[in-house]
Amino acid sequence: MKKPNMSVHETDIHDIHLQFLKIVDEQLAGLFRSAFKGHGYELAEIRKYAPGDEIRMIDWNVTARTGDLYIRQNLEDKELSVFILVDASASGLVHSLESSKQSVITKLATLLTMLCVRNRDQVSIIKFTDEIEGYLPPSKTASQSIKAINLLYKEATHSKKTSIKTALQQLISLEKKNALVFLLSDFMDSNYQEELELVSELHDLICLQVSDPLDEALPNVGLIEMNAIESGTSGIINTSNRKLLKKINASLREQQGKLHRMLLDVNCEHLKLNANDDAVISLKHFFSQRKKGRNHVGA
Repeated sequence: MKKPNMSVHETDIHDIHLQFLKIVDEQLAGLFRSAFKGHGYELAEIRKYAPGDEIRMIDWNVTARTGDLYIRQNLEDKELSVFILVDASASGLVHSLESSKQSVITKLATLLTMLCVRNRDQVSIIKFTDEIEGYLPPSKTASQSIKAINLLYKEATHSKKTSIKTALQQLISLEKKNALVFLLSDFMDSNYQEELELVSELHDLICLQVSDPLDEALPNVGLIEMNAIESGTSGIINTSNRKLLKKINASLREQQGKLHRMLLDVNCEHLKLNANDDAVISLKHFFSQRKKGRNHVGA
């Protein structure tokens, strides 16, 4: 698939929509439905057996407790309520691979939005840096996909910094419960565990972490200039200095370890993928694992 340009003209919106729609319909739609089947279902009722009811619908547990025949009414399909939180901060632009973290995050958010629309579920997007850069209220109309592409690809951000806490607080303020929440980020941030715990308690929370090799280890390549895009600071680091490089890489590994432990603590699902991984294949694997009930961190 042609990689959509992050700087998108109005005439490109329709082309991007068609590109993603083909992927969704041919590769992901069925897996998405099966992975979350039951999340949006509710029991219509349990009632006494009446002549003409099918024997297979009898609820034998209730019947045994009451002594009367009761049937379990068919499950009613209830639409999902889905929120997609999209990290658009500048740390996502730093990359050592062909694809940036930000391009993968944007692609994942677009695919998830279109999957929800195809499944006729209410879907909302919160695009954030250290402020709320854009918000799409819940909708299941076909136009929501176009609005999402416009927000994700076309609308520029005002800030370069990151605050996952800000996005989570925005979601909490909506006073919704029992939604499906996707948090898409490189998680290069801190001080948001309390909000993450609350969201995990209120919703079915799935954290999709997109990483770059530089997030976990710097290579030994001599003198390199390091630019902290979010803060605007820069400096020269001698990666040939083994002691210094070991210290830096130990710190990076510690940060990833802390993140892993925190996600375990808040009991959310966690999918980690490399910026060069195929986003579609990663989602297919995750949906398949979810369907099998393997809802563990690091799936």
